[in-house]
Amino acid sequence: MAIVKKISVSFLVILIVQLLSIQVMAEESTAEGSIPVLELEIDSRGETDQFAATVEGTTKTLAKGELINLNGNHDYTTKKDDICLKLEQKSELLGVGESDTYLLLGGAKDKSLIRNYLGYRIAQKTNEDAPQIRLVELVIQQGKKESYQGVYLLVEKKNEIDKLEFEQGESPIGLEIETYRTQNYEEDGELALSPILGKEWKQEYEEYISRLSYGEQVLYSDNYKVFYEYKEMFDVTSFIDSFIIEELMSNYGEIKSGNYGYSLETEKITSEPLWRFDEAIDNERVPFELEVDEEDADAEEEELLPFTRSGYYEQFFKSPEFIRSMQERYHELRDKGLTEKWLEQQVESAAEQVSEAKDRDWERWNDYKGHVLQPLEVENGAGESVLLSRQTEDYDAEILKIKTNLRNKNLDMGIGFANFDFSDQAVSHEVVLNSNPIWLLVFLVAFFLLIRFVRKYGV
Repeated sequence: MAIVKKISVSFLVILIVQLLSIQVMAEESTAEGSIPVLELEIDSRGETDQFAATVEGTTKTLAKGELINLNGNHDYTTKKDDICLKLEQKSELLGVGESDTYLLLGGAKDKSLIRNYLGYRIAQKTNEDAPQIRLVELVIQQGKKESYQGVYLLVEKKNEIDKLEFEQGESPIGLEIETYRTQNYEEDGELALSPILGKEWKQEYEEYISRLSYGEQVLYSDNYKVFYEYKEMFDVTSFIDSFIIEELMSNYGEIKSGNYGYSLETEKITSEPLWRFDEAIDNERVPFELEVDEEDADAEEEELLPFTRSGYYEQFFKSPEFIRSMQERYHELRDKGLTEKWLEQQVESAAEQVSEAKDRDWERWNDYKGHVLQPLEVENGAGESVLLSRQTEDYDAEILKIKTNLRNKNLDMGIGFANFDFSDQAVSHEVVLNSNPIWLLVFLVAFFLLIRFVRKYGV
């Protein structure tokens, strides 16, 4: 993917960075229902902290690097924060790829402990180059204080240095960016250079911002001839795959995302990289409700596929060619195994992996009682408004909820793609734009000769 909303992971708030040297002990646990325990030891020594990771084995020094709290806290133990391990050189951590950057996603709002895992597994189904992942239990030891942090997802960050990455919101290093979209669509907010790239990018990014801004002018143009140039400006395949992942996971907290990537290699705007899914699959505090104009020809499809109203996608879906590519890609993935049965198997596998750890995690974080889901207002058979609870009482009920939602969403996506309306106007514009100009010239000449013939012979 490329310039983006999160850095192969998007950073949403100010980051706290510590210098450290990294060690890892890696002997994997093999018992059923168990996952490795990753222990991080941080000993303060002036400006440099000693960092060690332990997994029931022998300690191995990896490299110096940075420990970054992605939620902006100085204390790594009081909350279930997301963490980035950024090394000075590539290393292999617990068999999760070979990288100089790893992510530890806590899923602080997800009492199932597996939503992040499921999002990345679906991504792996769509793209063999998707990050490698592993569920772990995290323990942080800071001085004499040891803190059990619960279940985390260890994620390999791909080393894609051929791109610039951007995120939504204010930058802690003073690199706010204005583009055509941020200037003309106020609800989308600002873009900022991802802080993980460092200040050295400050002088390098400006020419690419102008390309991003031009690409947005093309995509938002009312002139169809200009609009259809989007295929030359955007990495359409990356946007299609990202749409399928986010929609299938019902990750509607991302629906107003304003973060993108720009590939320095392909010189195209790309979709966002993978990020968090802990509020996906009906786990937002406020139930997601999409306002749809019932008189709109595509109203039913928008209800089944809400991401059609998200960011750039609202523009992409004005192109029948894009819709057809999306349909073909979705059916291709289903043929390759992205089915209801496969999704259910992934849920069951992940739940089995954390079956022992979940009780320790729930005890540490008080059963996630702080993340209360507001009920959904619906109409009953008599047309009366009633409140439908979205809260589950135990772990088995939460897993059943995830299975049911994934199954229904996959079916809805199939229906939505199959029934999407191609307006005559959009198709006609596309036909004209895809026509060979030579044939158009032949048609005009023939028409002109026909007019002369009619006038001369009165036919």
